[in-house]
Amino acid sequence: MDGEKIPDEVKLLVVVHPKNISDKAQYVIDQFIMRGGKLIAFLDAMSLVDKPSNPSNPMMANMPGGPSSLDKLLKAWGIQFETSKVAADMNFARELSMQRGGAPQLMPAFLFINSEGINADDVVTSQIDNLLLPFAGTFSGTPMAGLTETVLLKTTPQSQLVEGMTASFSGETIAKEFKPSGTAYPLAIRLKGKFKTAFPEGAPAEPPEKKDDK
Repeated sequence: MDGEKIPDEVKLLVVVHPKNISDKAQYVIDQFIMRGGKLIAFLDAMSLVDKPSNPSNPMMANMPGGPSSLDKLLKAWGIQFETSKVAADMNFARELSMQRGGAPQLMPAFLFINSEGINADDVVTSQIDNLLLPFAGTFSGTPMAGLTETVLLKTTPQSQLVEGMTASFSGETIAKEFKPSGTAYPLAIRLKGKFKTAFPEGAPAEPPEKKDDK
Protein backbone atom coordinates (compact mmCIF):
# COMPACT_ATOMS: atom_id res chain seq x y z
CA MET A 1 0.00 0.00 0.00
CA ASP A 2 3.00 2.31 0.41
CA GLY A 3 2.97 5.12 -2.12
CA GLU A 4 -0.35 4.10 -3.63
CA LYS A 5 -3.69 5.88 -3.79
CA ILE A 6 -6.72 3.75 -3.14
CA PRO A 7 -8.93 3.94 -6.25
CA ASP A 8 -11.88 6.31 -6.00
CA GLU A 9 -14.34 3.54 -6.80
CA VAL A 10 -13.35 1.70 -3.58
CA LYS A 11 -15.77 2.67 -0.82
CA LEU A 12 -14.89 0.08 1.84
CA LEU A 13 -11.39 -0.96 2.88
CA VAL A 14 -10.65 -3.99 5.07
CA VAL A 15 -7.27 -4.06 6.82
CA VAL A 16 -6.25 -7.28 8.59
CA HIS A 17 -3.38 -7.44 11.11
CA PRO A 18 -1.38 -4.42 9.85
CA LYS A 19 1.83 -5.48 11.60
CA ASN A 20 4.68 -2.96 11.33
CA ILE A 21 2.61 -0.78 9.03
CA SER A 22 4.51 2.25 7.77
CA ASP A 23 3.49 5.87 8.24
CA LYS A 24 3.18 6.13 4.48
CA ALA A 25 0.66 3.28 4.33
CA GLN A 26 -1.29 4.84 7.19
CA TYR A 27 -1.31 8.11 5.25
CA VAL A 28 -2.89 6.33 2.27
CA ILE A 29 -5.62 4.97 4.57
CA ASP A 30 -6.01 8.40 6.18
CA GLN A 31 -6.63 10.05 2.81
CA PHE A 32 -9.11 7.32 1.88
CA ILE A 33 -11.10 8.11 5.04
CA MET A 34 -10.83 11.85 4.42
CA ARG A 35 -12.71 11.47 1.16
CA GLY A 36 -15.49 9.48 2.79
CA GLY A 37 -14.23 5.90 2.61
CA LYS A 38 -15.16 3.37 5.27
CA LEU A 39 -12.57 1.29 7.08
CA ILE A 40 -12.84 -2.06 8.86
CA ALA A 41 -9.63 -2.83 10.74
CA PHE A 42 -8.78 -6.06 12.54
CA LEU A 43 -6.01 -5.35 15.06
CA ASP A 44 -4.18 -7.89 17.20
CA ALA A 45 -2.41 -7.76 20.51
CA MET A 46 -1.19 -11.31 19.81
CA SER A 47 -1.96 -13.04 16.54
CA LEU A 48 -2.40 -16.81 16.57
CA VAL A 49 -1.77 -17.12 12.83
CA ASP A 50 1.21 -14.78 12.59
CA LYS A 51 4.02 -17.00 13.82
CA PRO A 52 7.53 -15.60 14.43
CA SER A 53 9.70 -15.91 11.33
CA ASN A 54 13.01 -17.76 11.75
CA PRO A 55 12.92 -17.79 15.57
CA SER A 56 16.35 -18.13 17.17
CA ASN A 57 14.83 -20.31 19.87
CA PRO A 58 12.95 -23.39 18.55
CA MET A 59 10.62 -23.12 21.54
CA MET A 60 9.35 -19.86 20.06
CA ALA A 61 8.24 -21.44 16.80
CA ASN A 62 4.74 -22.16 18.10
CA MET A 63 4.32 -18.87 19.92
CA PRO A 64 1.75 -16.30 18.74
CA GLY A 65 3.08 -13.52 16.55
CA GLY A 66 3.53 -9.87 17.42
CA PRO A 67 0.96 -7.10 17.67
CA SER A 68 -0.53 -4.88 15.00
CA SER A 69 -2.03 -1.42 15.17
CA LEU A 70 -2.81 1.77 13.28
CA ASP A 71 -1.09 3.96 15.84
CA LYS A 72 -1.00 7.24 13.91
CA LEU A 73 -4.67 7.03 12.94
CA LEU A 74 -5.92 5.92 16.34
CA LYS A 75 -4.03 8.72 18.08
CA ALA A 76 -5.65 11.29 15.80
CA TRP A 77 -9.05 9.85 16.67
CA GLY A 78 -8.40 9.90 20.44
CA ILE A 79 -8.23 6.12 20.72
CA GLN A 80 -5.56 3.80 22.09
CA PHE A 81 -5.19 0.08 21.38
CA GLU A 82 -3.36 -2.07 23.92
CA THR A 83 -0.68 -4.14 22.19
CA SER A 84 1.42 -5.42 25.10
CA LYS A 85 -1.36 -6.88 27.24
CA VAL A 86 -4.44 -8.97 26.48
CA ALA A 87 -7.81 -9.26 28.15
CA ALA A 88 -8.54 -12.10 30.57
CA ASP A 89 -12.09 -12.64 31.80
CA MET A 90 -13.17 -15.32 34.26
CA ASN A 91 -16.77 -15.09 33.03
CA PHE A 92 -15.66 -15.98 29.50
CA ALA A 93 -13.01 -18.57 30.41
CA ARG A 94 -13.20 -22.28 29.61
CA GLU A 95 -10.95 -25.27 30.07
CA LEU A 96 -8.86 -26.06 27.01
CA SER A 97 -6.06 -28.46 26.17
CA MET A 98 -3.32 -26.35 24.59
CA GLN A 99 -1.12 -29.31 23.63
CA ARG A 100 -2.01 -32.65 22.09
CA GLY A 101 -2.57 -35.10 24.90
CA GLY A 102 -2.17 -32.39 27.52
CA ALA A 103 -4.53 -31.98 30.45
CA PRO A 104 -7.17 -29.26 30.02
CA GLN A 105 -6.57 -26.05 31.94
CA LEU A 106 -8.62 -22.94 32.49
CA MET A 107 -7.69 -20.29 29.89
CA PRO A 108 -8.96 -16.86 31.00
CA ALA A 109 -7.36 -15.13 27.99
CA PHE A 110 -9.30 -17.29 25.51
CA LEU A 111 -12.53 -15.33 25.58
CA PHE A 112 -15.67 -17.35 24.84
CA ILE A 113 -17.87 -14.26 24.66
CA ASN A 114 -21.59 -14.66 25.28
CA SER A 115 -24.46 -12.20 25.50
CA GLU A 116 -22.81 -10.41 28.45
CA GLY A 117 -20.15 -9.06 26.11
CA ILE A 118 -22.12 -8.61 22.88
CA ASN A 119 -24.04 -5.45 21.98
CA ALA A 120 -27.49 -6.82 21.17
CA ASP A 121 -28.84 -3.39 20.20
CA ASP A 122 -26.49 -2.82 17.25
CA VAL A 123 -27.22 -4.21 13.80
CA VAL A 124 -23.62 -5.42 13.41
CA THR A 125 -23.67 -7.69 16.46
CA SER A 126 -27.36 -8.25 17.24
CA GLN A 127 -27.42 -11.67 15.53
CA ILE A 128 -24.29 -13.01 17.25
CA ASP A 129 -24.92 -15.46 20.11
CA ASN A 130 -21.31 -16.22 21.02
CA LEU A 131 -17.83 -15.50 19.77
CA LEU A 132 -14.30 -16.76 20.42
CA LEU A 133 -11.58 -14.12 20.82
CA PRO A 134 -8.20 -15.49 21.95
CA PHE A 135 -5.57 -13.05 23.25
CA ALA A 136 -7.71 -9.99 22.50
CA GLY A 137 -6.36 -6.47 22.78
CA THR A 138 -8.50 -3.70 24.26
CA PHE A 139 -9.43 -0.14 23.33
CA SER A 140 -9.40 2.93 25.54
CA GLY A 141 -9.49 6.70 25.22
CA THR A 142 -12.08 9.34 24.40
CA PRO A 143 -12.98 9.99 20.76
CA MET A 144 -12.04 13.40 19.42
CA ALA A 145 -14.73 16.03 18.98
CA GLY A 146 -16.99 15.15 16.07
CA LEU A 147 -16.68 11.39 16.56
CA THR A 148 -19.02 9.04 18.40
CA GLU A 149 -18.03 5.61 19.68
CA THR A 150 -20.17 2.50 19.88
CA VAL A 151 -18.83 -0.50 21.81
CA LEU A 152 -19.73 -3.68 19.93
CA LEU A 153 -17.88 -6.25 22.05
CA LYS A 154 -16.57 -5.95 25.61
CA THR A 155 -15.35 -7.93 28.59
CA THR A 156 -17.28 -8.12 31.83
CA PRO A 157 -16.04 -6.32 34.98
CA GLN A 158 -14.68 -9.72 36.08
CA SER A 159 -11.67 -9.12 33.86
CA GLN A 160 -8.15 -7.78 33.91
CA LEU A 161 -5.31 -7.08 31.50
CA VAL A 162 -2.44 -9.57 31.57
CA GLU A 163 0.93 -9.78 29.85
CA GLY A 164 0.61 -11.43 26.48
CA MET A 165 3.52 -13.82 27.00
CA THR A 166 2.07 -14.99 30.33
CA ALA A 167 -1.28 -15.58 28.68
CA SER A 168 0.26 -17.76 25.97
CA PHE A 169 2.33 -19.85 28.39
CA SER A 170 0.05 -20.56 31.33
CA GLY A 171 -3.64 -20.03 31.80
CA GLU A 172 -3.38 -21.61 35.23
CA THR A 173 -1.03 -18.84 36.39
CA ILE A 174 -3.48 -16.17 35.29
CA ALA A 175 -6.40 -17.91 36.99
CA LYS A 176 -4.43 -18.38 40.22
CA GLU A 177 -3.27 -14.75 40.41
CA PHE A 178 -6.42 -13.22 38.95
CA LYS A 179 -7.54 -9.87 40.34
CA PRO A 180 -10.66 -8.46 38.66
CA SER A 181 -10.33 -4.84 37.58
CA GLY A 182 -14.02 -3.99 37.75
CA THR A 183 -13.70 -2.59 34.22
CA ALA A 184 -15.58 -3.74 31.13
CA TYR A 185 -12.88 -3.33 28.50
CA PRO A 186 -13.97 -2.56 24.90
CA LEU A 187 -12.81 -5.28 22.50
CA ALA A 188 -14.46 -4.03 19.31
CA ILE A 189 -15.67 -0.50 18.62
CA ARG A 190 -17.16 1.57 15.83
CA LEU A 191 -16.24 5.20 15.28
CA LYS A 192 -18.56 7.41 13.28
CA GLY A 193 -18.64 11.09 12.46
CA LYS A 194 -16.30 13.77 11.18
CA PHE A 195 -12.74 12.46 11.06
CA LYS A 196 -9.72 14.74 11.09
CA THR A 197 -6.54 13.85 9.27
CA ALA A 198 -3.72 12.26 11.21
CA PHE A 199 -1.29 13.98 8.85
CA PRO A 200 -2.07 17.73 8.94
CA GLU A 201 1.34 18.51 7.44
CA GLY A 202 0.78 16.24 4.47
CA ALA A 203 2.41 13.00 3.38
CA PRO A 204 5.19 11.74 5.67
CA ALA A 205 8.76 12.04 4.46
CA GLU A 206 10.42 9.10 2.81
CA PRO A 207 12.55 7.09 5.28
CA PRO A 208 16.31 7.45 4.68
CA GLU A 209 17.81 4.79 2.46
CA LYS A 210 20.01 2.28 4.17
CA LYS A 211 23.62 2.42 3.09
CA ASP A 212 25.40 -0.84 2.37
CA ASP A 213 28.34 -1.49 4.66
CA LYS A 214 31.53 -2.08 2.76
